[in-house]
Amino acid sequence: MTPDILTVVTATSSVIGLLALLAYFYFAQRLAEVRRSERSVRKVIAGEGLFNPEQVLNILREFEDDTARLEALKTFANINNQTAKRVYSKIKDNVDIGQLDARNVKSQQQQALWTAAFFLAITLVALVYAILPHSGTPSDGHPSPPPSATVVATPSPISSTSPVPSPKATSMPAQVLTPIPTPIPIPTEVVLQVVIHVTKVNDIVEFKAESDTLGHEVATGHLGVGDYQWTWHMGPPGRNIWFWWDTMNGAANITIKVNGEVLFDGSCVGGRNGEVSVIRTCSQPDVYRTSGSPRLVEGG
Repeated sequence: MTPDILTVVTATSSVIGLLALLAYFYFAQRLAEVRRSERSVRKVIAGEGLFNPEQVLNILREFEDDTARLEALKTFANINNQTAKRVYSKIKDNVDIGQLDARNVKSQQQQALWTAAFFLAITLVALVYAILPHSGTPSDGHPSPPPSATVVATPSPISSTSPVPSPKATSMPAQVLTPIPTPIPIPTEVVLQVVIHVTKVNDIVEFKAESDTLGHEVATGHLGVGDYQWTWHMGPPGRNIWFWWDTMNGAANITIKVNGEVLFDGSCVGGRNGEVSVIRTCSQPDVYRTSGSPRLVEGG
């Protein structure tokens, strides 16, 4: 789960959960009002001395209009029309008969409680997920390249005599592109263009790239001698882009452009397998842009 999605889920669940909790307390207040109305009805009926209070309450709840309630009072309580009207009038003067049905209010209260518990639980899970360490997300909140391409902003130097380190054991040298959008015009996305002319292949020659927002690597695949060109859309501006040789065991000329501007151009030579930054295979590049926008930043 990406940080942006996690933030949206947490915020949305928190708001819905709090609203449902407020609804629970609202229905609790409504239920208390119903109980007070029931007590008032019981007092009125007790003063008459002729009725079963619970029976009268059931009549008031079950019938929806005044005529039906009066008929039910006369029938079930066995009283005349005048007495039924007098009692019914006293009840209406003391309570709101429409609020006597506690069943619906209690059901709504339970629904609000379960809704609040559900969404607050989602919020808690999202917060725990954000706090606990998990693979694929560094401490700065941006997704990192998968373990097969451990190219980060802080490469460790590799001597020519040392064995090639495992990608899972240490960070590989990386070249970091940091496109910075200019005020005019404002680009809507970063387009990475790579032109490679392979002049020699000893074993494998392959180029890869990744960005904060892309979510996966883009790769040339294993190259043979010849000319190649790729155009990759790397997401919105203002984020980092990594690029590197997945393996440079041969020789090639490479040109790297971002939004049409050349950031790197040079001849690269390598004699072993394993990931390595482009600049470490090119001792004297013709173009190596480290200022302005966009620009290259050597990790360190």
